[in-house]
Amino acid sequence: MTNRVPLGKDLTTGQVGPLEVGDVLTDAAVTALIAAAASQGEAEAGTEAALRSFSPLRVAQAIAALGGGSFEPLDAQYQSVQQTISYVVPGGTLAADNDFLLFFGFGATNTTWALNASFGGTSLVGGNATFDTIIGPFWGFLQRMGASSQYFGMWSRTGGVGASAAKDMSTDQTLLFTRSGADALNGPRSLVVIKVSAP
Repeated sequence: MTNRVPLGKDLTTGQVGPLEVGDVLTDAAVTALIAAAASQGEAEAGTEAALRSFSPLRVAQAIAALGGGSFEPLDAQYQSVQQTISYVVPGGTLAADNDFLLFFGFGATNTTWALNASFGGTSLVGGNATFDTIIGPFWGFLQRMGASSQYFGMWSRTGGVGASAAKDMSTDQTLLFTRSGADALNGPRSLVVIKVSAP
């Protein structure tokens, strides 16, 4: 069996060149010009520089291995008037080092108030001048550094702060935001928590 070659393309050399109408090339010659199939290891590593051909299975394997992390919404809540808002991080939620939680909160917008934050009962933001003048939003992250080691970062419109914690991530731990001061109308009212898994 033979395959007819398009006019102007010499498949034996891979170069464009003059061909006669009716020139043919055998299947074996065509096959020899096709890139070798990628192995599963090559697809998952993504480091082979030589030309390879990919099946749909190899494409799926490459995506699964190299596709990066994932986002998972965990919680969203709103309380019209509140002094305290929290999220209980279930044990095992941050299963791998560098997994982390993103959180976004909002409070009173008409007056300033002081924000305190804690994780597993340990104060991470308390009495910090940066968070004594909250108006509106606050945001940050809690990152797993090890089975009992976390890093916490948090910001408001006036600045940010970082702190470390040492809580057992295999058990439930509470991420808690409270306000200090006497005005019950001012404080954290909403909270959104998103889990980001490391690739």
